[in-house]
Amino acid sequence: MTTHTVPQANQNGRFYFPWGWVVLLLLLGLTASAIVQRVENWLATEQTAVSSSTNKYASALAQATDPTPIIIYLARQTSIDSTKLPNDKTERRQIIIDGLQKTAVSTQTPLLNLLTQQKRLGLADNIRPFWIINAIAATVDPTILPLIASLPSVGAIVPDLTFSGFAPPDSISLPHAIFTDDQTLPTWGVQHVGAPLVWEGLGVRGEGVVVAIMDSGVDWNHPQLRPTYRGLNPNGTVDHRASWYSPANQSLREPTDVMGHGTHVAGTAVGQDGIGVAPAARWIAVNITNADNLIVTSAVHAGFEWLLAPNSDPSLAPDIVNGSWSGAADLTLFAPDLVALKAGGILPIFASGNSGPLPTAIGAPASYGTVLAVGACDVGDTMVWFSSRGSSNFTDDNKPELMAPGTAVYSTYPNNQYRTFFGTSMAAPHVSGAAALLLSANPTLLPEELIDVLTQTAVMPTTCISGCGRLDAYAAVASQMLTGRLQGTLYADGVPLPEAPLALTTPNGATVQVISDASGQFNLPLLAGQYTLTSSVKGYNTVSVSARVELGELTAVNLILQPLPARKPE
Repeated sequence: MTTHTVPQANQNGRFYFPWGWVVLLLLLGLTASAIVQRVENWLATEQTAVSSSTNKYASALAQATDPTPIIIYLARQTSIDSTKLPNDKTERRQIIIDGLQKTAVSTQTPLLNLLTQQKRLGLADNIRPFWIINAIAATVDPTILPLIASLPSVGAIVPDLTFSGFAPPDSISLPHAIFTDDQTLPTWGVQHVGAPLVWEGLGVRGEGVVVAIMDSGVDWNHPQLRPTYRGLNPNGTVDHRASWYSPANQSLREPTDVMGHGTHVAGTAVGQDGIGVAPAARWIAVNITNADNLIVTSAVHAGFEWLLAPNSDPSLAPDIVNGSWSGAADLTLFAPDLVALKAGGILPIFASGNSGPLPTAIGAPASYGTVLAVGACDVGDTMVWFSSRGSSNFTDDNKPELMAPGTAVYSTYPNNQYRTFFGTSMAAPHVSGAAALLLSANPTLLPEELIDVLTQTAVMPTTCISGCGRLDAYAAVASQMLTGRLQGTLYADGVPLPEAPLALTTPNGATVQVISDASGQFNLPLLAGQYTLTSSVKGYNTVSVSARVELGELTAVNLILQPLPARKPE
């Protein structure tokens, strides 16, 4: 029996099936409105016959003896050309959904009828059609695989895999790692990417943006997360239907997190009180794990499909999806889902994985060209040893594109607790939060534009071996706003004092830490108002300077420190 190769994605993130000598070509784009005629004008699909039913699944699948979860791909697939879609994100999503559903409705009926018949005979169960990938998941007796494969409309049959996508770095190889739960807030990661300066200096906290956490779930009642859960209405009532989805464990009726991973991730992205980067952004969640805390492939497809239209409403789709999980580097199955999400104006941000330091170890979906991949750095802006890096099987771009704090990250944990974790899973939500701040400052930015701004404003380490910069949320947001600038130099003993702490007091009375650069200088884009800079360096007198910043203008101030008199011996 010929072995079937699972679906692949090319360097542009397009999706294709190598079925023996048959290749399913994705030819034209999906760019239609809700009007059927426009859908047909811009939608192109191609029906492809296969040489024989035995080419459609692997021999190992047929040799199973127990009922087996599978995903059956239809031969007709739809490609999406985002260049022809309108700018309005809700309209974009509706056009995509209309076209994908049109293909599914026109091709799935024979297969659905067959599976329904087999269910009556006790040979099939858990039938779940998808339009985002034009496929149907089901649990079947292996003896009916030839019957399923005999349908001309069926293109490929693959196992509905489960896998562990949250593997942390090997703690044995973490020399001098500090695992204590440091309660200093803002956390070092939030501070390091400049989020407090965005909140207090630029007046942006993530308002108007929705971040989806696709993970092990989220404890929505955690005090740092409950206030901005979208399912919590202003009057105190709760409606989970468009803000929570758990396809792999449908018994979970409200946001829950048995494992704790997703709650920690959510806290870093949107937590309150200095825990998270974008504390005013709203959040929703998709649980993609089963009762054994394993990621289920069909649940991921269901989650992506739901995210395009939560509770069947594309206007409720999130702006950003955080995926702090990773599969094998050659895992191709989610490529078409992410093409659809990104075309719908949703930015997918994924952790690169914890399989470093060897190159070519970027896990999927971070390895896809449609995804912003995030690696982990330490406080010195060095990519941490465990952070996956290198080339990708699916794009010529180096991966990851960005790195963010991923060591000793303190964040939320279920049941009103907090934990300190390591991993690229912890780095990714720093970027998701920063993207929320950026989109809040400029809501017109599309996903590719968000990626450009975040990567182009990143801090490039002096000794760069990773090929990517460290996230700078402050620089990214400031680049999209009209500001003034507060600029100057900190002097001590008549020479510039590098990398020294300064306290910036804003017009509303908040105090934010600023660090002088390697030349002892500071250059701060700020909203208009009266600001005060204070230096309290050990061994020198405390100095404060106040100045008014005006939009579009540069305000220059210097701080000159004098050494304190030597203390006389007693």
